[in-house]
Amino acid sequence: MEVILARWKESKSFHEERSELSGVDLSDADLSDLDLEDADLSRAILSNAQLTGSHLDRDLSGATLGIIGYGTLARGVETLASAFGMRVKIADRKGAVTIRPGRTRFEDVLRTSDILSLHAPLTPETLGIIGEQELRMMKPGALLINTARGGLVDEAALAMALQQGVIGGAGVDVLSSEPPRQGNPLLDLRLPNLIVTPHVAWASNEAMPMPSSFLGTSVCMSQSSLS
Repeated sequence: MEVILARWKESKSFHEERSELSGVDLSDADLSDLDLEDADLSRAILSNAQLTGSHLDRDLSGATLGIIGYGTLARGVETLASAFGMRVKIADRKGAVTIRPGRTRFEDVLRTSDILSLHAPLTPETLGIIGEQELRMMKPGALLINTARGGLVDEAALAMALQQGVIGGAGVDVLSSEPPRQGNPLLDLRLPNLIVTPHVAWASNEAMPMPSSFLGTSVCMSQSSLS
């Protein structure tokens, strides 16, 4: 059986979700146009997260964004971050002896970033690439954004870091196991410095047709080559 991977042109949704998780500010949110249930939910989020005036209420301009993993999506985030006036540092591979041009030593990116955004694929080398030791290298007010793969982060270590104030906060769109049938240490938290979304960073109205369209075209091309 031939297997076709449904790859498609990058969606701006990925980049915009990362920007949103990096600079959340709901202090001026207008709930008057929402349905009652939606308004109640929004007020509950505001009450629980206490975002106004917290470490999540900050300017992006002048802040340093660290990027781990530098593929197509990471480059899109870099473009957006630069437009916001952020300084962008691209991490070289963890443990690299020679640092490539345009890259920064992995540990230096951890130590100097105000926001750390993960974009690496999940491989044996990147599994748990952000653990307790790496979290303690980060600035006390730094934000960790993971919309790549849940397994990149030691979730128990992240939960502890958030509870102890080791880092400022985290926004995650992915978990190590999806769906989390046996629970997850991040889902058990009720903290003002954690946002968890259900792997929907890519799912804008414009982006959703792309995988099926690409897959359909690939299947037709494959069938044509066999005939």
